[in-house]
Amino acid sequence: MRKVFLTMLLVVASFGVFAQNNIQHTVVKDDTVSSLARKYNVTIHDIYQLNPSAKEGIKLGEVILIPKNDKNAALAKKNGLYHKVEPKETLFGIAQKYGVTIQAIQDANKDLLANGLQPDLEILIPQGKKVVNNSTVTREDYIVHVVQPKETKFALTQKYEISEEQLLKENPQLKEGLKAGDTLRIPIHRNNATEEKSSAKDVVVSGKQTFKDLTKSIKSTPSKEVVIMLPFNISKQNMDSNSVQEVFKKSQFMNITVDFYSGALMAIDDIKALGGNFKITFYDSEETASVSAVDHLIRVNDFSNVSAVIGPLFPVHTEKVASLLKNKNIPVISPLSKEGKAGSDNLYLSVPPADVSKKMMLEYLKNKGENTVAVVDRKKQSSRDFIAKNYDGVRFAQFNEKGGLDTDHLKGILSTTKVNYVILETESSSMVMNTTRILSNLMDTYKIVLVALDRNDAFEADEVHSTTLAKLNLHYPSYIKDVTSELSSFYIDYKNKNNAYPSQYAVRGYDVVYDVLLRLMQGESFEEVAKKTSSEQKESRFSYVKSSEGGYYNTGVYILQYDTDLTIKEAK
Repeated sequence: MRKVFLTMLLVVASFGVFAQNNIQHTVVKDDTVSSLARKYNVTIHDIYQLNPSAKEGIKLGEVILIPKNDKNAALAKKNGLYHKVEPKETLFGIAQKYGVTIQAIQDANKDLLANGLQPDLEILIPQGKKVVNNSTVTREDYIVHVVQPKETKFALTQKYEISEEQLLKENPQLKEGLKAGDTLRIPIHRNNATEEKSSAKDVVVSGKQTFKDLTKSIKSTPSKEVVIMLPFNISKQNMDSNSVQEVFKKSQFMNITVDFYSGALMAIDDIKALGGNFKITFYDSEETASVSAVDHLIRVNDFSNVSAVIGPLFPVHTEKVASLLKNKNIPVISPLSKEGKAGSDNLYLSVPPADVSKKMMLEYLKNKGENTVAVVDRKKQSSRDFIAKNYDGVRFAQFNEKGGLDTDHLKGILSTTKVNYVILETESSSMVMNTTRILSNLMDTYKIVLVALDRNDAFEADEVHSTTLAKLNLHYPSYIKDVTSELSSFYIDYKNKNNAYPSQYAVRGYDVVYDVLLRLMQGESFEEVAKKTSSEQKESRFSYVKSSEGGYYNTGVYILQYDTDLTIKEAK
């Protein structure tokens, strides 16, 4: 069975890394290589591979080749009602005209709208259940979501950052199943949900971290056992290679799993080259959002000599593994999710939670010693409270009677002698657009830098121009070093082995596994090294801090910025 299992993985992995055909994209205003990579769900390096001249910049009207994948494949024109976009029309206006949601139009025209809403485009108007016009925008405390074909509960929980339990509480009808065309109530105020999943608010962060190269302090150690749990769900798949490939095409979760696995294999090879002496065992955790095989795996296998466990992917199952192995004092590392609670002493969340990232951004601002102002959406009182609690030097902008930003008050709290870091905390694209317009107009008088504690979708909306964000040098925290750079040796090595450049999940698989194994080569226990040593790998930092719950949160966060040349760089 193990041989069949590994053979199947190789079939899936090799299938997953081949690109088929390309998309031709005509460069329009505000396009950059970075923005194209985000829009088409590819890497910057994928674009450079097909368009070497793009390294020197891209020009208006130029045709750029984009590798085609399941996430960006062009939609064939379907039968139905089409609308030709007129100059100055907006998605909001079109949605109101046809009585559908903005989200429904965006989902039905993902590829056509990749470059934003432009005149003369013919967009498909989704048919089926209509919603009243005021459902296309946020209400006082919730929004309305129209369920799309093949949409899953897991996709909804990820999109709106809420738990399945909350989704069911707001929409009891989901107990009967998810049906296309149904309207769902999604609560806007999700901070309580975040607090339930993560209690990182008590974690103390430091902006003065020193990251050590662990390869310089390797000690000779006896062979150690490490277990990696990943959800291949082999028992649920037909072992026929064509069926496996079909599953791979349809399942984003399978893509993530296999990409992570491919990165992990490269990390293991590199550790072996450094003299690492490990017995690595992969277990199929057979997990979904609600169930897994971790109980069975721990019950039937011998974990007495295991030095560390990496995985599973869902935080609820990682917490379960940590709880089951707590009495053996085996460290369990959660590899991908920034959610979850570090409730067990042996649990390490390797992705910094949202609260930690926000704290690191505020710590960066405090260390700058400049003038900091916050423009906080009036619907986000919890965000205002969070900022005030963690940075008592912030001054908050006010709003006028009509609900708009009070420009006169804003001018009164801006400094003419210092750099003004303006925190914009909102999930409304219109608020981002209006605020950045006001700030841009003030730049002749004031030195202004825009700051996002969370670069959410509002900052990526079509109405918000990347050139404006670049002009304001948008700063934001990220657990991934998502900078614009030339190809690194790692990317080239990965491509040589896998015939494609790595996805972010492949890089994550490499970084997490490589870091864990290096820490086990320092002559001390994983816990001892974690307490006193911060490290940095290809695109991730690991700086673990113990919480009041007992477990550890990673505080290794990058502060990134949009530069004036439309590239993303690490802020100094």
